[in-house]
This record gives sequence, C-alpha cells and structure tokens, in this order.
Amino acid sequence: MSCISNDAWNNLIYSGWDKATIRYINRKLKWQMIFNDSNGDVETLYRNLHAIGSKLYTKILKKAKLTERQKIELVLNQLGAYVDQTGFLQLKGEFYLDPLMPPHSKFLRYFRYLVQKVFPGKTLKEYSMTDDLGELAHKVHLFRSYLDFNNIRFIRSFFKGKTDYERLLKYERSFVFVQLDYKSAANFHNRFRSNDYFKYPKNMKIQVTSRTRMSEFIINLESGSFVSEWIGYGLLPEKTRRYETDFKEFNIVNTESFNYGVPLGGRKMLFFIDRDGHSNLDVNHPQDSLVRRKLINQNSSYYWKFEKSYYKKDSNAHYNGNYADIVKKGFKDYKAWNLIKEKEEAYQEFITYCRSIYPKKNPGFYYFLKKSRKYF
Repeated sequence: MSCISNDAWNNLIYSGWDKATIRYINRKLKWQMIFNDSNGDVETLYRNLHAIGSKLYTKILKKAKLTERQKIELVLNQLGAYVDQTGFLQLKGEFYLDPLMPPHSKFLRYFRYLVQKVFPGKTLKEYSMTDDLGELAHKVHLFRSYLDFNNIRFIRSFFKGKTDYERLLKYERSFVFVQLDYKSAANFHNRFRSNDYFKYPKNMKIQVTSRTRMSEFIINLESGSFVSEWIGYGLLPEKTRRYETDFKEFNIVNTESFNYGVPLGGRKMLFFIDRDGHSNLDVNHPQDSLVRRKLINQNSSYYWKFEKSYYKKDSNAHYNGNYADIVKKGFKDYKAWNLIKEKEEAYQEFITYCRSIYPKKNPGFYYFLKKSRKYF
C-alpha cells in the first residue's frame, strides 16, 4: 500500500528524485504513520524534503541511486538555478536552503565531497570552458555565495551578541566538535582601492571547522561585523555601524567564500588533504558576477587590489609585500589589536618583527605586542 498519492508521486518524479528514492520515502512515511509520529505526516515530510540541507533531505540525497554529477544537478535544478545576464546565479525553484542548516552540517560536507568527485584533477575554471561540464562548473562556483548567505543567516538567527563576532564565538561554544580556525591568510579579503595604498588589514578570516576549513566568515577588525557581498547588495542588514568609505564595494570585494577544497593554511604534514584541491576548486574558478569582475579588474583605471605577503621579495631581493594577518590565534589577537590607537605605526612594527623571525610563522598580534611592549 502506498502512502503517497499519484499526484504526489508524479511531483516527486518531476522534482528529479529517482523511483528507488521515492519508494524509500514512501516506506519512511508508512512506518512513521504506523508509529503515529507527528513528524511523519505528509505536510511535514514534504516541507523537509523541500528544505535542502535538512536531515531528511541529506539522508535521501545520499541514498538516491544517482551518480555524483546527477546529485549536484538535482540540487541545483530543484533550486531553479540559472545564471542571468549579469553573471549572477538566480534561484527560482520551489526548493530552498534550510535556514536550520549550520555551517558544519552534513549536507555541506556531502555536497563538497560531490564537487570534489565530479571535478577532479583540473581547475574549476578549466572545467567551465568544456562543453560537457562547463555550465555545471560555472553554477557550482556561483552557488558558493548562497551557502555563505545561509551560514551568516544561521549565525545571526540563533546566537545573540553585540557583534557578529560575538555571535560566532557563541556558535563555537554551542557545538562540541566545532572549533574556529584563524590560520588561513586573508590577503584576498583585505582589498583596497588602487588609487590608495595599503595601511594595515581591516578584516580577519575565520573558517569552520578547524579540520575541514569548509565554511568561511570574514570579520571586520574594527566593528566585529561580518563582511559580505550580501551586505554590499543590501540583502543582509549591517548589524554594526562602520566608517568605511565605499561601504558597498568594500563588502563585495572582501566577501567570504565557501571552500570546496581544503585550504592548507600552513599545514604541511596532514595526508588526508588534497594539496591542490583548494587552488583548483576555489582559487582558480570560473567567472564571478559582472559587478565583482568590474571591481577587481586590474585593467581598469580604478579597481580593488590585494597586498602581497610580508615575506615576498622581487627579483632584486627587496620586499614587495606588506601584508600579515593580525589574528592568528583567535580572540586575544583581536582584542590586542583593538587596544592600539596608532594602528598604522604599530602595524609597521609588527611587519618588521614578522620579517625578523621568518621563516618562523606569524605568531599573531597578541604575542608580538606582549613581547615588544612591556607594559602590555
């Protein structure tokens, strides 16, 4: 006996699920009805099936008798994903990303795994120029920003704090196996206008979890607020007043970016990491939306550029980079930096110190300040 009507059965097929998966859904619904489970009614089941990232959706996606490629296509098709004339990914389907899905969720880990399986060996940009996987590679890249949107929405919805950073710290404390990671360099998230010069970092990068470095957040060091293209577009509110000129552009060019590969962030000996994965899937990617491309186009008279790392030298052995992360060890670096009033002067001292100990790693601003200024 089927618990699913003919219309519902046809709707599930139309949504892209294979018949074996629909039979599994039917069995699950039948058993829940037998045990009088209030969460097993048709309405709740369908709601969870349409919430991409829910526990039910993730379980069924894993069980589906589809190839890895078909599963990625299923998710994007159910979301109604298409690239518009401005190069921006639009989602117009009946399905939606589950607002209850945390940044360390099983769905995100599984979807990341699918991307790694479907796009091995070459860069996502190279795949985007092929006839077979080109369109899918482009959509997969642009989909990262929606995963970022959902992550920010989750943190802001379920954790209280004066700043986004406080909310993120509470998120970390609320889950046993979640640990924030500060070790990956944030050069690309500290862009500045080409008609200006680099003074010191304005933002820090935080990734979740410390092992996977999958989901990513950019935090403004002054305000403790998220920096995100979605804030720049006005589709997420700005929680704390900030004093940046070109506020919208600042957010768009310095935005967070979900990682399909695993950023190394100084790691050398961990064998579970595909050492080229982050570069192939996240750094060398297909085209961004038109608005981002215009803002970082180096052939323009005005664009946003990033600073090279402090240890980089030119052909004459002169330093040609002036960037070092302020935060490497977490909150204590953040707090130490915000105790400093003359930031540009203190930052140059910090750069000099980091160069003096190189190739030892940048220890973070707290350690430098404690070591160099006895009153601290």
